[in-house]
Amino acid sequence: MKRLVLLLAVMGTTLALAAGMALAQATTETFTEKVPYNETIFNPCTQEDVQLTGDVQFLVHETVDANGGFHVQIHASAQGITGTGLESGTQYRLVGVDRQEYYFPPGVQPRAVTFINHLSLVSNGSSDNALETLTSHVTFNANGEPTVLFERTDITCAG
Repeated sequence: MKRLVLLLAVMGTTLALAAGMALAQATTETFTEKVPYNETIFNPCTQEDVQLTGDVQFLVHETVDANGGFHVQIHASAQGITGTGLESGTQYRLVGVDRQEYYFPPGVQPRAVTFINHLSLVSNGSSDNALETLTSHVTFNANGEPTVLFERTDITCAG
């Protein structure tokens, strides 16, 4: 699941850095993108790897404010992601959403990055389901140095 979070973070940063900066007034743009997903993840509840395939649907909202600051919100959701436990053969569905927020002041590195990720690896049988919430936040000073770093991961195994 952390690979998915990393993928989403890289995509979000790439989108933010690739976008142009503001002219004189605020502008917004919203678009969607579907990206294939093919990963093997570890299920901490059953202690086995699960091969998953499907799509991740991204909804991206970008705003360039009147001062030239760049705000990005990204919502990603699992779309038809299914998989198989590599040892047990158990069938799974990956469901969940990820929310990311970025702020880039004019001409400098990002000032704040926030990730909130809710994912559930749900079995079709009696195996435990892995329910994960990952929350991360980083705040940067004017020199681009991180001044606040927070990360919390909660995993619940439920049958």
